[in-house]
Amino acid sequence: MKIQIIGTEKLIFLKDKACIEGCLNKYQNYSSNDWLEDICDGSPFVDTKFQNINDFTLDMSADISKAFETEFENVKRVYSKLKFLTDSMASDERLWAGLCLGHFFEYVRYRWDVSSVSGVLQHFYFDGPKRRALTRNAISRLWWIGRLTYDENRANKWELTEFVCSYSDYIMHFIERNTSNNLHVMRPFLEAMIEARKGGYALNTDDAGKLAKYLNLLGGMYVLDFMPEEWIKEKIRNKITMMIKQSVTEIKDEEVNQIVEEGKIVTRNSKIVIENLKTRQKILIMAKKNKLITKPVNLSGLVMGDKIYIGKESFIIKDIR
Repeated sequence: MKIQIIGTEKLIFLKDKACIEGCLNKYQNYSSNDWLEDICDGSPFVDTKFQNINDFTLDMSADISKAFETEFENVKRVYSKLKFLTDSMASDERLWAGLCLGHFFEYVRYRWDVSSVSGVLQHFYFDGPKRRALTRNAISRLWWIGRLTYDENRANKWELTEFVCSYSDYIMHFIERNTSNNLHVMRPFLEAMIEARKGGYALNTDDAGKLAKYLNLLGGMYVLDFMPEEWIKEKIRNKITMMIKQSVTEIKDEEVNQIVEEGKIVTRNSKIVIENLKTRQKILIMAKKNKLITKPVNLSGLVMGDKIYIGKESFIIKDIR
């Protein structure tokens, strides 16, 4: 496989909205990119010095409605094969437009909605602010996720990458912000979130957005590149703890029904008082939606006195409301 870019003049021509509108059907429905030579009066591709890259394909095995499920695998493939690129090279629109219109034309159509001018601009080319453009272009996005999360020093070098790829909104919240420029900052931030998940705290995408904004705020107050990673992680841990406390209601002993009611079981709409068997702290949780990852996940059918687990902590059901 050889890497080709799109020449500057051809790139300007192809990105023109009138040109895209006239070719929209081709972007959307043609499985081949042969038509590019016709509209460009010749090939728009220009050879680079990278002529002998090990050939690779991208995963398109998931149903098109679930194409995001291939993201993690494709990040690994793109970043592993193109790790030699410098940040400067990887910020060049001509490179990514060349890969999107060339080797990975079919993948772009599989992964993204390119039925509109804006869809074509975002996913085949660069559109909007540079930082955002890098994560919206179909192939650039995969490389930059790898660049900002791959950690050579971890036992599982792709652990942070897999976590970021677990939700599409995570990529928007974490990778598109200026604070994500450095693994020194991203690593402790993501590690704190991974620890929280392992500890039984379900941080949804809204929570992730709040944490990313908080990291941005810290970045405005401190030069994070010079702060110890443990300091950054502790800041995020404390923020997560505060968010969890705000979402969980602590219950006093006198508020708990001391009489076990026979036959009372948890339903989808139940409110449940659970007690930590170690600390004796009692909290109120919702059966159908809460920020705690319980085992079992589905609490329906449980009764007072049953035991559940949150992370490594054991709890007993004290009251069902």
